Amino acid sequence: MAVRPCASTVSTATTPINWILDWRQGAPDAPQPAVLVDQCPTSWNDWQPWLRQAVQRKQQLAIAYLPPAGTY
Repeated sequence: MAVRPCASTVSTATTPINWILDWRQGAPDAPQPAVLVDQCPTSWNDWQPWLRQAVQRKQQLAIAYLPPAGTY
């Protein structure tokens, strides 16, 4: 069996810890450039397009979707 790294894998070893912003209560007055996650992901696979886009743009992810109804 041969093992080799996958080219589409995103390395998190050099990614800073603060790559996700929580804007669910509203964006700051002067928001920084970020990839906006405006729909609640239902699986880890849903994160892949946003993560790829953020890595490509060298921006953070901003979680900005509303909480599910009835969770207040």
